[in-house]
Amino acid sequence: SLNEPCRIEDTSWIKPCRTTFTWWNGNVVPDSTFSPGNNFDTNKYYIDFAARNGLDAHGIYGYAETPWYYDDNFNFGWAGPNADVTKPIPCLNMPRIVEYARSKGVGIHLWVHWRPLYDKLEEAFALYEGWGVRGLMVDFMDRNDQEMIRIQEEILECAARHRLFIQ
Repeated sequence: SLNEPCRIEDTSWIKPCRTTFTWWNGNVVPDSTFSPGNNFDTNKYYIDFAARNGLDAHGIYGYAETPWYYDDNFNFGWAGPNADVTKPIPCLNMPRIVEYARSKGVGIHLWVHWRPLYDKLEEAFALYEGWGVRGLMVDFMDRNDQEMIRIQEEILECAARHRLFIQ
């Protein structure tokens, strides 16, 4: 092999998986008896769907135009200056959602905008690991200059230290 040896000694936790991601289907919650949104019931609906259909994980990005974490000025191209990926919005109890998913055999992947994640990388990944999150989808890294490649490598290295899979 022309590759250098893997620096991660135990790679058993790195597994590809099939996941829900409500952004893909426009947040449709057919035949629901609850109010869809950034709440436990909507995530429970998708976790149950994943469990019934043999999917490995449920991806949480938020709902409609609101991410799962605090952001006072979010638009899907750029995070607001006060975005905080360590603070779920008040109506989301992330440990409860992760525990419910675990009880159904479903992992949780969190969607995050790279900028506010990078600002709190170690703190955020330690928190997610503590919650029992399986992995992340890091978005809007829309360039390939040296700085962005370095940032991507830092994110991947930190994720590996916390055993978080990056999609």
